[in-house]
Amino acid sequence: MHHEPATVPKANKPEIIEFYNSTKSGVNALDQKCAAYSVNRRSQRWSTTIFCAMLNISGDVNSHVLYSASNIDKKKSRYKVLEELGYALVTPHVISRRSLPNLSRELKYIIDNFLHEVGVEALENPPTQGSRQS
Repeated sequence: MHHEPATVPKANKPEIIEFYNSTKSGVNALDQKCAAYSVNRRSQRWSTTIFCAMLNISGDVNSHVLYSASNIDKKKSRYKVLEELGYALVTPHVISRRSLPNLSRELKYIIDNFLHEVGVEALENPPTQGSRQS
């Protein structure tokens, strides 16, 4: 599309730079949304940086878009959707952790409070990992 080294007379910039500047608003909007609730951490490993960027885009922006598309009559902020997504992702692990027999009483109390906050009732005597239910 831009094979000639043409310049735009008003800005005195190459045409390709003017074209990029006129079409980059979507990238800027995505970056701005991801920066609001970011999971980025300083790291020397590029894989961690890419993973954090994927979490930012998929968790913050994509999940809110999907929620808004499937719940047209309901409005929730991106923060609330992200909070509910986080709870939904960690709740199964917390429930399985609660069933460990050697867990301290204090930690069981903390887990029970978390589960109550999320809306899941904790089992009084949860089954152990090796037992069967009939």
